Amino acid sequence: MNPSPPISLVLRDGAVMVGPSIYLGRDIFNRYRKVCDAHGAIFSPDFKAQKTSVDLVPPLIEALSAAGFLPQIDAGLASALSTRAASARADLTAAAGRLVAVKATLTSLGKSLFKFQEFGVTWLAARESALLCDEMGLGKTIQALVAAPANAPLVVVAPAKLKGVWAKECSRWRPDLSIAMLKGRSSFRWPVPGELVITNYDILPPTTHELPLKQATDALLAPPPLLEPAVGTVIIADECHRLKSPKASRTQRFRAMAKVVKSRGGRAWGLTGTPMMNRPEELFSLLTTFALVAESFGNYPRFLTVMAAKKKYWGGFSWGTPTAAAIDALRSVMLRRLQCDVLPDLPTMTWDNIDISIDRQTMDLAAEVRTLLEADGIDLAAVLAETQNMGKHFEEIAKLRRLMATAKIPAILDIIAEFEEEEEPLVVFCCHRAPLEVIGRRPGWRTIMGGTPNPSEIEDLFQAGSLKGVAIQITCAEGFTLTRAHNVRFVDLFWTSTANQQAAQRILRIGQENKCHVGVLSVPGTIDEDVANIVMTKATLIAASVDQAAMLEADEKIQLDPERFTQAAQVERCPTSTPQRTPPRTPKNKSEIWAGSGLLQLASLQDGVGFIPTDQTSGQSIAGQLAKYGKLTDAQWRAAVRLCARYCEHLGRPPGGG
Repeated sequence: MNPSPPISLVLRDGAVMVGPSIYLGRDIFNRYRKVCDAHGAIFSPDFKAQKTSVDLVPPLIEALSAAGFLPQIDAGLASALSTRAASARADLTAAAGRLVAVKATLTSLGKSLFKFQEFGVTWLAARESALLCDEMGLGKTIQALVAAPANAPLVVVAPAKLKGVWAKECSRWRPDLSIAMLKGRSSFRWPVPGELVITNYDILPPTTHELPLKQATDALLAPPPLLEPAVGTVIIADECHRLKSPKASRTQRFRAMAKVVKSRGGRAWGLTGTPMMNRPEELFSLLTTFALVAESFGNYPRFLTVMAAKKKYWGGFSWGTPTAAAIDALRSVMLRRLQCDVLPDLPTMTWDNIDISIDRQTMDLAAEVRTLLEADGIDLAAVLAETQNMGKHFEEIAKLRRLMATAKIPAILDIIAEFEEEEEPLVVFCCHRAPLEVIGRRPGWRTIMGGTPNPSEIEDLFQAGSLKGVAIQITCAEGFTLTRAHNVRFVDLFWTSTANQQAAQRILRIGQENKCHVGVLSVPGTIDEDVANIVMTKATLIAASVDQAAMLEADEKIQLDPERFTQAAQVERCPTSTPQRTPPRTPKNKSEIWAGSGLLQLASLQDGVGFIPTDQTSGQSIAGQLAKYGKLTDAQWRAAVRLCARYCEHLGRPPGGG
């Protein structure tokens, strides 16, 4: 039986360099590279080795061992792993202490945390970066507040309408923290120890890394550098799916803030019930924002593979059914629980279409738009599936959708009247403003749309029984608790299933005691049916990746274990004679200059006048490295000189001084 090939893991300048201690051969080396790629050890051209972080070492060591390799670490890495284990234990102990205090206070009030919430606290507590993606209504805010270390400076970035929610929850769950709610541009400041600073995405401080400023020629246009936060600051992004676009200024600004926080020994956590609103690229952007790509998928090419991406002819990707590896990758960095799993006693929610009729003029217009699109060879379902860059076709569809929403006003008013007659509270959602504005003028009703001041006050009025109902724009539905109602009606649906689901679950949260019903107003034979089909297709993709990564109680025990760092610190040490790898360099003498030129010349020749067959593989490999980086390692330069010396007939004699 062949001995396990040794793999060295060496701590150097705060990073871990991983590489074979002996020559592996192509097949074994490819197996080694696959393990590294899957566990965030990315190849570094400067060191000709895989590079990773201390936090990723335990699962990498376990995977290397399972793949038949012998991991070996140096004394520096062993010490770093032991230190990390101690800090993780300290974080867990502190979080457990906060849990005891919180539970004692709640007991005196006749309340308690759910078991899954207690686990969420401990899961977050020892992590520098993480995504808490519990389904809506499971108390992500509470878990994050309790998980934050005592006396830590705490920053929460949230949609403006949810700032009041954070202040209210903080006063309940973390009365030890003072609260500062920021308003207005240029208002941002870092918190002091023991303070919670609440701000919103729209007023984050600008960063010199924003794309528009790359073209700025006047230095005065550049924003000032971001000041350093206090050591140990925790920054939390609520509804962090708003960071899905890497080019958006809010994303770039938050990334800059998270980076400087972590450089000062702090933490960056993201909270959302919808980590993937529409396309997998949005999920990758979130992972990038919180520096979780290496720990989960390893890199973007592997993300594409695992998520079953296929490149389109005209650019972009189409996405198939994610592989099983996507579930494990997400579970390593994301905690997600579904209501049906952790709160089986919570009432169920059923969805139904409510067929209605609209005026003949709008029906005729809908038929006309469909006919025109078909005449242009446009598949309506395809246009709806790709909601960006659709030009005039999408504009026509958007216009039709607005007209249809307006045409549904009589039907939704009749439904509202029925609920009022039964004295049943109702929540209405709609994409478009016209129906909401009409409903808002009805006695006993209020609306929440973009720009509505103090929406949390409307939430409080509804929950207190002072309103008959509330009508909300779907894109403004985040964060509210409307459990006084157990009925929802959608005038129309948003493009993404997650937005619709998040809206509906405003009523299905902790505290709901009744079976919930969601009705969607639909006009048969129109664009309503097409939108419903597209929404269902996107929901299937999300269910196959994000929802499948949801953890059951039986999975929780493996998600956080400081002992993994301790065990990793005890693996076999690297032999003291193991040579240190040197980074690639440019040529340093005449022989190497001659060999470098000769390599590139031979690599460019074909038809038997370049490398002979026995030299083809090694010659092309070294030449490719030189062409790409302009550098080779000491061993590669020696090999290049020896190789080119065989081709003096084509290259001339090597210089004598090498």
